Amino acid sequence: MAAPAAWQDRWLAALPERIDWLRTTAASRGGPSSVELDLSGASLGGLWAWARRLFGRRDADVPVDPTRLPAWFGDQAWAPRWWDDDTIWLIDAVAGYFAESLRAAAPGGHWARGHDEIDPTHYLHEGQPVLVGVGGDELNPLALVENVVGRVWTGKADDDDLCRLWDLYTTQHRHGG
Repeated sequence: MAAPAAWQDRWLAALPERIDWLRTTAASRGGPSSVELDLSGASLGGLWAWARRLFGRRDADVPVDPTRLPAWFGDQAWAPRWWDDDTIWLIDAVAGYFAESLRAAAPGGHWARGHDEIDPTHYLHEGQPVLVGVGGDELNPLALVENVVGRVWTGKADDDDLCRLWDLYTTQHRHGG
């Protein structure tokens, strides 16, 4: 595994470009317009309803090439080899958009590296990009979106999945959680 800090820095540096790509792609492929994708919680419903329908499974005979995928791929516990490359890039962009929408809703929310002072070797989010000051101690938006993406795979996804997550964490933030 590569050093988590190295991929985190690359991922965070690429976020503005990935969000721009997501806005342009959604607008040109039948999704929400770039104006509608304003980082608000309300924008997540249309984004998720559009994006999850584009997810495609990887053909069994197509190998995974981590060098052609987002910075986090292969450097954390979740490496979804069953999705095709376009889907993995779309998941990456949606996760970045979701994270920035949470940060925009939480004054003082900022990026950090996940760290557990007591047992860093067993902390799931050690070295991962986490938001601090948003709905709890450390919030890993990639992990949250990964769980919602799993609902697409199992056929249990709903158009409001991301909105519900956003509501949960922004409500916790407003109530000091």
